[in-house]
Amino acid sequence: MIDPLVIPIVAIVGAFATISIGLVAHYVYLLERLKAENALKQDMLLRGHSAEQIALVIGAHTGPRWSSCSERRARDKEVKKAA
Repeated sequence: MIDPLVIPIVAIVGAFATISIGLVAHYVYLLERLKAENALKQDMLLRGHSAEQIALVIGAHTGPRWSSCSERRARDKEVKKAA
């Protein structure tokens, strides 16, 4: 017969393992992204690009960026003022 505590123990250990693996994967991803960004900056510096050009390339986003409503409203106001 199976001990009645086996299932809850396995469930708790599995939950902690899943969370731990997720956190480690997230921070490994952030570290690799930072390494790639620094390599790009170094390469651009060696090619003679200015700091403004580097900031423009690094600051460019390729996809939709998650933001709060207040950030979007502030950005919309800035766009309207510039126009």
